[in-house]
Amino acid sequence: MALLLVLFLACLPAVGASVGTLVEQVLPDRILLESGQEIPSGRVRAVFLVHSGGQNPVPWGLISPGDRVLGWEGGNLRFQARLVRGEFLDARHGELLLGRQNLSLSSKAEVLLNGQPCLLEDLPRGRAALARLDPVTGRVGRLEVVDPGHPRGQEASEILAVRVGLVPSEEVPPRPLRAGEVLHLELRAPEAGRAVFDVAGVVRGLAAREVEPGLYRARLVVPPGLDAPNTFVLGRFFSPEGGLSVRVGPALSLAPSPPRVQQFGPQGTAWGRSPVFARYESPGTMVEAARVRLWLDGQEVSARAQRRVDLVWHEPPGGLASGLHRVRLQVVDAAGNQTQVSWHFRVEEAGDQEP
Repeated sequence: MALLLVLFLACLPAVGASVGTLVEQVLPDRILLESGQEIPSGRVRAVFLVHSGGQNPVPWGLISPGDRVLGWEGGNLRFQARLVRGEFLDARHGELLLGRQNLSLSSKAEVLLNGQPCLLEDLPRGRAALARLDPVTGRVGRLEVVDPGHPRGQEASEILAVRVGLVPSEEVPPRPLRAGEVLHLELRAPEAGRAVFDVAGVVRGLAAREVEPGLYRARLVVPPGLDAPNTFVLGRFFSPEGGLSVRVGPALSLAPSPPRVQQFGPQGTAWGRSPVFARYESPGTMVEAARVRLWLDGQEVSARAQRRVDLVWHEPPGGLASGLHRVRLQVVDAAGNQTQVSWHFRVEEAGDQEP
């Protein structure tokens, strides 16, 4: 998927003629377009990278000659980047995860795998690699590519392992994490160095403490409201000699926001054969259909209802009697977040009567 760079501009006049115009040159104070127009940097309020994972701030310098200006609307200036495609781990610093399946660079480009020259097309299947975009030269430089299954995999990096979990030394959390839960991060490397962790899109440069020789640990409390369904942990190790090793750690999901009930019914006045239903979603992870519970007039009817990851639907057998009816719904997602809603409605025409 091509990446879109979105610049949110303050007080920048709309220029419809810029649609489809290429970036010709990026200067310290402005961007020159092939059409002859200019975008003054002083009028740019912030720069954002838009991709499948959402919007992340990026450096102004990430824009490169050859990017295509697609136009702007409502103060949003859009660029289509031509250099790379991939999953941006930390767009603020131009870092990406790249694999053979999403590279727009030449497959013949050379990188280092386990310390040895390797072509991009020869990267082990399913492996992704950390890279950094140089906006000046337009080149993607490999910080480190490590295949742990290779005999030389451990020799090519000073980082021996990166782990993350709900408890120390866990490989990866068994489920998405809720707000307030503590994420334990661990890195093994030579002793007497300095280690930090990044959780892409959540935190960068989280300092670790060497709890025993060669074992570095840090803790992160999952912040409320910051959902990251598919993110990555990176470990960085600075050796006493001044070298830097970077390793991509486990993938994980943060789901601090509870499920949202978008629609429910019936409400107000209903007919006796009207079904009881609700639609819902969870922004950080999936709702677990088996854990959706529904009560009608104090009786649980979950087992008789149709439950899906986005909808619950119950048609009372024989319909409902005239009068007031009360409903309670509980929705639980894969992280264990719960949401409960209650409502009532009145039946004026019993279910055993024809409409």
